Amino acid sequence: MLVPARPALRRLGELGLDPVPANNSCRTVARTPPTNILGHMHCRWCGYRATLAKIRLFSSRDVLTPPHSAAMSIRDRAKGGRSVRVCGIFGWLGVAWLLSACAENPSHLNTTYLDRYADPNPTLTSVLECHGFSCSEASRAALNRDAWRQVAAVFAPRAKDAPTERRQIAHGVALIQLLVGQQTGTAAHQWTHRDKYILSNLNDPTQLDCIDEAVNTWTYLTLMERGGLLHFHRVAKLSHAGTLIDPRNAAVLQEIGGQYFAIDPALVDVGVPPPIIPLDSWIAHWPPDLPASEAPVRLRVSPKLATASNNGL
Repeated sequence: MLVPARPALRRLGELGLDPVPANNSCRTVARTPPTNILGHMHCRWCGYRATLAKIRLFSSRDVLTPPHSAAMSIRDRAKGGRSVRVCGIFGWLGVAWLLSACAENPSHLNTTYLDRYADPNPTLTSVLECHGFSCSEASRAALNRDAWRQVAAVFAPRAKDAPTERRQIAHGVALIQLLVGQQTGTAAHQWTHRDKYILSNLNDPTQLDCIDEAVNTWTYLTLMERGGLLHFHRVAKLSHAGTLIDPRNAAVLQEIGGQYFAIDPALVDVGVPPPIIPLDSWIAHWPPDLPASEAPVRLRVSPKLATASNNGL
């Protein structure tokens, strides 16, 4: 059995990469320090580190340099040459395996970040909110009866078809963002969301990257589903897509008996109903052609609801 060389593992760790693949074959867990000024690159690199982890089976010294000691025997040199050839073979096998795994899961559905960050059983009295990029910070919020009544009102009257319900879901997500965010500090202008990309947050804990948004949106959708508000959709796993320099993540809905849809708040500011895009289109085409943004949701503030500034929303 071939084992990755220790120097290679150390270098992967220094780069913030985890050589242990995640439960989805197309992804691996990332460990990005929350204080990294290039924190936005976590969103732009997440989902594509598996390639490095699977191909880098040996240290770079073994792979890139020939035997470098003049005193090495011919036998040692032969071993070094075999290391290079064996590594090349396993590298190509890793690429083939990676492509095969992605082909078997074209929707890229996975639970990597849900398993790591999400509360699998969210309740109205305990809503976990990821923020600060890559869920480097997590806060708890609660939605009382008056708050949840506002969310339920978004779904009245009951939708008669799936497209109408998706519009209701988008408004519901935007409303919960504000209701939760006024308690966690994330009901703030997302200045890092610009031109369909995510900039560095400069250690601002109020900002949300694609991982924060995907996990939080899954939580909101799960509350809606378990609260009996969804009739044409079910909540699916997360999905990822993009290129090596621009990967992305999103929560996913599935129309009952039909197709998948990505819901991506990272494309808009907090409190704005996020676009819901057919998942195959979200995966294949970027940047997406989006309709004009809808007006931001406004809270109906009552004495029982805490007040908070929406910072220009």
